[in-house]
Amino acid sequence: MKVRVLMLGAGMLLGSQVAVAADAPTPAAVVEQMLESAGGSDAFTRLGVLEFAIDQEETLSDGERISTHFVAYTIGSDLDTARIALSDSVVVASHDGKGWAASDGELDTRPQTPRMAVGTIHQKLFPLLLPFSIAMGGVHVNKVVPSTFEDQPVWLLTVVFDRNFFVSPSMNTEWLLTVRRSDHTVVAAEFLPPVEFRKVTTEGVRYRYLQHATIDGVRLPTQVLLDGIDFDRVENGHVRVTKIKPSVRGPFEAELFVDPRRLELLEGGTPGVE
Repeated sequence: MKVRVLMLGAGMLLGSQVAVAADAPTPAAVVEQMLESAGGSDAFTRLGVLEFAIDQEETLSDGERISTHFVAYTIGSDLDTARIALSDSVVVASHDGKGWAASDGELDTRPQTPRMAVGTIHQKLFPLLLPFSIAMGGVHVNKVVPSTFEDQPVWLLTVVFDRNFFVSPSMNTEWLLTVRRSDHTVVAAEFLPPVEFRKVTTEGVRYRYLQHATIDGVRLPTQVLLDGIDFDRVENGHVRVTKIKPSVRGPFEAELFVDPRRLELLEGGTPGVE
């Protein structure tokens, strides 16, 4: 599992956090500690294909409530190989850096589909698979800042994403991860919308990692709280609770992830999309 470390400018401090005097470790050292605290990248790789049943209950700032369910698959050795069944009829997937999508068993052949499929997978899975998703392609670890969070010493870790990493342009390409110093656990992640989108998007996001489960020595999130935040990083009433049921599916299954058109060429058959 490769993790990219990129040294850029200073990251922002969370409004609720106050910097403290301490010698910060390198970004690479904090990432290694995060991964080890969750069981280690080697153990995660050995899990093989993972399946996640995901239920979300969302309350918007105007009181509207939305419930969603989807199932995701990925492989511990390569989180850029992934598949999400958004519904009974809609699938997005990626493999070898190439995305594809299908609806009602028909492949989506629009030119923008590969990019949008990969961006959709990143947008849905990156926050739910921390700390291991830090190894996704296009993710760069930046600066470490000492701070406190809810009276606990933490490291603030700046993470920078490649352009178009997410399908939605309002998801900023610079995030802050809050890592507890005592056990190197990720306790929060947040971002504000890019400046150029703030006239049309008035909300940022803060994720809180509330519950975890351990599978074969690997610690994975099972409950994640999303709070909408304003530009001052104050919660605005938009809340989403994500409950995740992770399980090990088994060895790699090409039909889950590989574009059916490529499978047909490789196998000389006519595989189904589902």
